[in-house]
Amino acid sequence: MTPQLYLHIAGNVYAVQVLPGFPRGNVRRVVRLTKRVDLFSKPDAGDEIYDVAAFASGLAECSCPHWIFRCSKEPDQRVAAARCKHILSVAYPEVGLISLPEPVDVKPVAAPAKVEVVDEPVPF
Repeated sequence: MTPQLYLHIAGNVYAVQVLPGFPRGNVRRVVRLTKRVDLFSKPDAGDEIYDVAAFASGLAECSCPHWIFRCSKEPDQRVAAARCKHILSVAYPEVGLISLPEPVDVKPVAAPAKVEVVDEPVPF
């Protein structure tokens, strides 16, 4: 079995998948985070799925409700990225799936508490 990356973000477990077919156009990479409702259920069995898109400009966007309804309205997109836990988690140095521009003077949300590459999801 191929190892799968799981992130523990704000008390939830997310399976991580880098989507194929990128870079394409202005999008450099898309990372799918699947929030596992039940660690032992089949993937996508009622799970929430968020996509983080990294752009050539160095900025990123997320498909989570917090990003769509709050962060995307922020005039400085660097500040917006620092307020989305999903974007910050995939950009976290130990994960390193995307890069963000220079940090801005804003208090970010918490980074992932635990990052592991495992064969099967384990409770955190």
